[in-house]
Amino acid sequence: MTMRMSRRSFLGSFVGLAALPLAAAVRAAPLASASAADIIASAPSLPPMWAAGTPGEFNWQPISADTAEEAFAKWCDQAGLPVDEWPPFSNESVRRMPLWDGRTPDEVRPADWIEGGLGHGCQRCDCEVMADSATIVEGEVICHECMTYGEKLGDNEDLGMDSLVELICDKGEEGAQAYLIQHEDFELIGIDRWSMAVSEAARWAA
Repeated sequence: MTMRMSRRSFLGSFVGLAALPLAAAVRAAPLASASAADIIASAPSLPPMWAAGTPGEFNWQPISADTAEEAFAKWCDQAGLPVDEWPPFSNESVRRMPLWDGRTPDEVRPADWIEGGLGHGCQRCDCEVMADSATIVEGEVICHECMTYGEKLGDNEDLGMDSLVELICDKGEEGAQAYLIQHEDFELIGIDRWSMAVSEAARWAA
């Protein structure tokens, strides 16, 4: 049996087919027109961030977890400890880190540990250093022993000047200046600071 299709039916079938991509585009329009802020806001939020480890040791790790107990359990698991060898949970082993929220553990930088009041290895000498004995210099964790005299002045003017005066008292004016020119950026200290440090060193020696 042969089916006959009228011209109107034949054209109508193409209209229906042509409407399919249009309908799909209409359904996708809300997503395409959404702003970046809307897309970010609609994304699931990350769990709170914690630091977990052994009190007094430098084995702490950034952990993403909903509770302190969960953070501690994740740290034990990452440390490769069998469940029956986990140390007892204590609040001293976990610390909430609101400054890290919105990031994943892999996104926590060395400077974030110091800014959070904890500790990290100095990125110049690798020594273990706590926040009160380190400074962030251009995004790096630097212990006070590794800081240049110019960096000390930039971090704390008074303490930096005292360190500079001690250097002059130890090496003499010419020796101290030669050391700074050879090992540091003397221009970072500046002639005004240098003159003040020389005068102060002379007063100390009097």
